[in-house]
Amino acid sequence: MPAWEGAVGLGLGLLLLGLWLGVRFVRWRTQRRGRRVARRGLRGEIHGVRVLEDAGYVVVDTQVRAQAVVEVDGEDETYELRIDAIVAREGRRFVAEFKTGNAASIGAAPTRRQLLEYALAFPDHGLLLVDASEGTLQEVGFPRLLALSE
Repeated sequence: MPAWEGAVGLGLGLLLLGLWLGVRFVRWRTQRRGRRVARRGLRGEIHGVRVLEDAGYVVVDTQVRAQAVVEVDGEDETYELRIDAIVAREGRRFVAEFKTGNAASIGAAPTRRQLLEYALAFPDHGLLLVDASEGTLQEVGFPRLLALSE
């Protein structure tokens, strides 16, 4: 066997090993990031519950699964919502959404859309946006949405 064939085989073997190690590294990094996000979310939820209780809200339940319905081409489609918390105060019920960092602003489009979805799915509930990192909360409403339904 010529010497170059051995070098090509070794090169291909090293290339395949490098690809395999690269895929393993990317998978490890993705899982690590996911665990870090999950830990931050859990800390945010714990702190968010404290913020609500300190403000006089009673936490009815957390991580509530709910079903919502959207109509597509005349057919109802059901999908699942995961609510951070249902709380009550002074005879009213609220859907509370916990956020941290920049996402804890009504100016953040994904947060605003999520709260709008909750407003449509739970028209008899108020909405609370809890900034778990700053320890603040805001009651959010969509008055023009109400005007359209009248």
